[in-house]
Amino acid sequence: MLTRRAFAQLMLTLPFSSALLTSCTSSAPMRVAIHEWIGYNSFYLAEAQAKLPESVSLIKLRNNSEKMEYTKQGLVDAGTYTLDEVLQLRSQGIPLTIVAILDISAGADVVLVRSDEHKNLVPIQANQRIAYEPTQIGELMLDLLLDRLDLTREQMRLIPLPVGEDQLTAWQRGAVDIVITYEPYASQLTRLGAKVAYSSKDFPQRIFDVFAVRTDRLARMEVTLRQLLRAHFAMLASFKSNRDEAIYSMAARGNLTYDEIKNALNGIILPSVAHNRALLEQHSSFYETVKLLNQLMVSHQQMVKPDNLAGLMTSAYLPGPEFDNTTLPH
Repeated sequence: MLTRRAFAQLMLTLPFSSALLTSCTSSAPMRVAIHEWIGYNSFYLAEAQAKLPESVSLIKLRNNSEKMEYTKQGLVDAGTYTLDEVLQLRSQGIPLTIVAILDISAGADVVLVRSDEHKNLVPIQANQRIAYEPTQIGELMLDLLLDRLDLTREQMRLIPLPVGEDQLTAWQRGAVDIVITYEPYASQLTRLGAKVAYSSKDFPQRIFDVFAVRTDRLARMEVTLRQLLRAHFAMLASFKSNRDEAIYSMAARGNLTYDEIKNALNGIILPSVAHNRALLEQHSSFYETVKLLNQLMVSHQQMVKPDNLAGLMTSAYLPGPEFDNTTLPH
């Protein structure tokens, strides 16, 4: 059995592509907002192995709410966001451009419920207490869930709680009946008896995680950005060839088990460079989702008016063809 120390040693010894550029004296510094999410592990592991560009600093935040606040205050140059967060920030005057799609949620965002004495899921119904993070991803999952069940917000007891310790504590105290959350916290809650009632697999092609950069800072950060995206896709290549070692490393860093990380990875799609290039073109399935979500957020009063989508995304900074097949297989 591998100990935590052995896990940590594995994290420092994962093979890595020699093609990766690690630093450049002319690179502009880049502060990247990031928080715990299974789809962002490539950046954490690259940092642990000293494979990030020297000019990149990961600003590690507790949750989406804190990340959004740092972005609004101009404290970061780029970050890992959900698609709806990018649209929301742009609607508030923060110029952001999507340069890569990091993952597509296909089960990793979940709705958790309690079970009865027979270990059957307690059905979701009116007047139950729902804990959710009042960010765009939490609001979106809540709306998708209620639409599916033909319920309204007014029929539920909504409890805004940041993902993480706050939700865990509320669950343990019996203060909530339903929790909308994501990995790695979903696995921690299931250890406490929570059961998955719905997941993003039930709402396909709705939740995308992307890497976005301040549009007004793109030009001076081009070298750093290209290096960072090469680091991300090179780490995906190491996942592909050394899947078990990568999973053990993620487990060690997130204080989760091998099986929990494996299950979480099975709940997302990590697009390759070639897949990214296709998705970041107009008329792609991703672009169609952008247009749909754009209208949905206006109708739900999350934005005053639709984004004109000008400068929203570009594939110009992706690595070359040598990285085209670096995707993580299920």
